[in-house]
Amino acid sequence: MKVRFAAISLLMAALFLPAISMGQEQKGDAPTERKSIDWFHLDADYHPKTLILKHLQFIGPYPGHYQLTSVDTNGIAFSTRVVPNRGNKGTYHAKLDGALLAQIRQMLAQIKVPATPAVVEPRQGQLHSAFVFHDGHDFFRLNYNGPHPAQIDDILAILKKQFMATRRAQDEEFAAHQKLMRETYGDWQTRADITMSAGSQMHACKGNSAVVVLNIGRRETIDATSPLDVSVYHALVLHPAAVVSGSGSGGRWSDDPVQSYVAIWTPLKADGFFSADTPQQKLEILHNAIDASVTIGGITYKLTAGNMFVIRLGADWQPTVRQLGAKFEDKATPQTTLSRFKSILKNDPAVQALQWD
Repeated sequence: MKVRFAAISLLMAALFLPAISMGQEQKGDAPTERKSIDWFHLDADYHPKTLILKHLQFIGPYPGHYQLTSVDTNGIAFSTRVVPNRGNKGTYHAKLDGALLAQIRQMLAQIKVPATPAVVEPRQGQLHSAFVFHDGHDFFRLNYNGPHPAQIDDILAILKKQFMATRRAQDEEFAAHQKLMRETYGDWQTRADITMSAGSQMHACKGNSAVVVLNIGRRETIDATSPLDVSVYHALVLHPAAVVSGSGSGGRWSDDPVQSYVAIWTPLKADGFFSADTPQQKLEILHNAIDASVTIGGITYKLTAGNMFVIRLGADWQPTVRQLGAKFEDKATPQTTLSRFKSILKNDPAVQALQWD
């Protein structure tokens, strides 16, 4: 498949979309330092097979950031302000249904692209755009200054409508959730001695047979003027041979007093390797800030009785949990957490043999 791009100037009333040849689906190795506008061109030139369209724009001269909108073959639409080396801001998402995706594909197929090479430079005070799309056969890149051509403007208007509808639905869902939390728990976040989860750290030990999980929290107290940073709980997880393939939040709302931490493994085969189609295994730890408890494998443990846990996952990946009678609430790292487990479990050979990977 050939891949072409084109440039147009909107000083002409009709669409004039000259094309220039470029390599198929290649992304150059990005050096750590680039001229500012190079990031814009690099992004515009990159188009994976799953891309349907990508629109990039800024007001000239290049201000160091640009707006990016894209749609892929799964109907995932995305729009954000890209600030190279600093991240994205003002991000919108939407999921287009099959009918809308087919409509956009049809609109793209009707864009005519003459093969006349041209170069369009950004102009002071004008929008400068790059529109990359697949017309059903090839990829094209259209560069232009000024307002969008009618055909492109119609597509962007459809996407903007979907972004706004998705954002409204998200806002309504968030408002409904906040109402539910207030009705269920009241103003729980401002209660004295409440410890809220603020994130987790995990580190795998050498040998793909153990991980250390450290949950970090912030505690509201009457005496302190600001929340105290503490360690909520520590878990040493001993498991069958497997590689960690995912970990993090279980996707709960931030204002929910019950927060989830999930670790996911891909078991190793007898030869020490794993296959992409190997079923993954999961462990979830729930922390309830109001009850000051954690739930593992369906059993709830009060943290007042100790916040250190040894979790042994059997061959069936079901957990056997031992709650140690120790409380270690100081700010810690996975390394200091493992050292604390070793100091408590001096007579456990499996624990004493653990080393960092």
